[in-house]
Amino acid sequence: MLHNVLWFGCGAKESEVRTTSNVSLNTFIEIISSNPGNIFDNNDNMRSVEFYLKNSDKLTSGTLSVYDEKENVLSNVEFKPGVEALNISLPSKGYYNIKAFASYRDGSTAEHAVTAAVIGRQLSENERLGSFFGLWHLNGDVRISGAAGSGWTRRMWGLKDYKIDDDGKPVPFDFAKPPMDKGYNWIGTLAWELPEWLTGVQTKKELYPPEDWGRFAELVDRFAKDVPDFPPYFEVFNEPEVHWKGTEEELVRFINTIAQGIRAVHPDTKVLAPTLYRIDVPRLQRLIDLGLLGSLDGISIHAYVNGTKPEAEFFKRVKELKAYLSSIGKADFPVYITEFGWTTAEGTWQEPVDELTQAKYLSRAFTLLATENIEAAIFFCQLYRNAPNTGEEAFSILHQDHTPKPAFAAFANASRWLAGISEERRLVQKGGLNLALFLKGGTTAVAAWDSDSGSLLALETAPLVAEDMTGRPVNAEPVSFRLSDSPVFMSFADQNLFDMAVAAPVAMNRGKAISVPFIGEWGDKFFNVANSTLRVMSNAPQGRYTIIGTTSEGWQAILVDVQ
Repeated sequence: MLHNVLWFGCGAKESEVRTTSNVSLNTFIEIISSNPGNIFDNNDNMRSVEFYLKNSDKLTSGTLSVYDEKENVLSNVEFKPGVEALNISLPSKGYYNIKAFASYRDGSTAEHAVTAAVIGRQLSENERLGSFFGLWHLNGDVRISGAAGSGWTRRMWGLKDYKIDDDGKPVPFDFAKPPMDKGYNWIGTLAWELPEWLTGVQTKKELYPPEDWGRFAELVDRFAKDVPDFPPYFEVFNEPEVHWKGTEEELVRFINTIAQGIRAVHPDTKVLAPTLYRIDVPRLQRLIDLGLLGSLDGISIHAYVNGTKPEAEFFKRVKELKAYLSSIGKADFPVYITEFGWTTAEGTWQEPVDELTQAKYLSRAFTLLATENIEAAIFFCQLYRNAPNTGEEAFSILHQDHTPKPAFAAFANASRWLAGISEERRLVQKGGLNLALFLKGGTTAVAAWDSDSGSLLALETAPLVAEDMTGRPVNAEPVSFRLSDSPVFMSFADQNLFDMAVAAPVAMNRGKAISVPFIGEWGDKFFNVANSTLRVMSNAPQGRYTIIGTTSEGWQAILVDVQ
């Protein structure tokens, strides 16, 4: 098998080049980038990758093509015999898939693909730390998560390897982990089974309650003192219900014992729980009824779903959780979603999606969460190495060679659009239409998509800026956007747009007109607004139209079903 070499700032990475037979071992494709993982920001003067081809004198033809995340061709270059190098520029923000194909005189071929992302200006540390965006770096580099816009990450410890001395007291343990970078909001957590000397059970993953709760409290105290540079946030245990072998009463006691032990040693640390693997309000209610909240500063929870759209059970469960907390007088109790995500490969419990869908779901999920009061939302994950199966590994939004999936570019773009939004936020949902509106720095920021695809969004005023899911500029034609299940992000100068009224949906036939309260004159090739009348052209496609214009009382959105 032939190999190529991918060069990054942190050294070389080796990966396969697919070839046919009869290819010389000296024939290979090399793509060089000075940036780790081919990830560029606005501080990079040369946003480009360089392509090299060995034995180019034996070449008959070759093609170097650059695609976006939807496999649209952005550029296509043919290279001739003797051409050994090409420089491929990446002109704008966005995700890039670069594919090379070469044919040789002996009938052999070679092909290779590599991905890249241009993510734009990095957020300042204050912007990142003030955002709810999180990306658990796990086995990756936390600085790459920070470059993408993450202000939150996690670190995990275990108690299973603790020993006791002759008096039965826990022996100090050296965790030997690197210090935590102060430029991030760290959430620590415990995981895995308890030591056999505490439970009386030898196990590899099951979580049994301690036989002696006093000794367990001593172990928690020892742990809290052993961890240097203790994190400012700590969720007591990761997904305890998955392997718990005790009662729910014992689980609450288990959680409270850890919470109280952490707080006794580190009174400034915010203690969170119960970190269930999914949002399960009935179970949470039972735990709260048993006294869960007494020792906590906030709710931490995971929000996994079985590969479904974020507008479905994912967001519905988040709203159910918020509604429940409000019903018990805890509407302002902080909520931290410390894991959620979608995998792109089979092999684990979750139904997989393709890489583009992972990016769409990530972008839409973070935008939906931005309309709720969530302290932190941490996507799982940047990079998972040595995972137990390919499905777990493929939750990552970087490939194993550190190059980006579309979801990495989507995370970076959404984090930038939603950084610095005010506490005022709105979500308009009608069928598959989703309009998320935010006030940001004197402007109205709007994210729009149609989870069913195909609807049209038209606005009387052109946006200051409009970008697609990965950050590429989007042009209205002339005032309309064809919405898909990939969000479009827009910024408008008029803050009054945030307070727009939403009229009841109406149905109308093509070629017909209805009275509307709009006071301006505007339109596009499919409709026209003039003299308080909306006319839909006879050539207009059938489907859903969301038309937003000004009235004497402010902005208004009219949802039209064109038949």
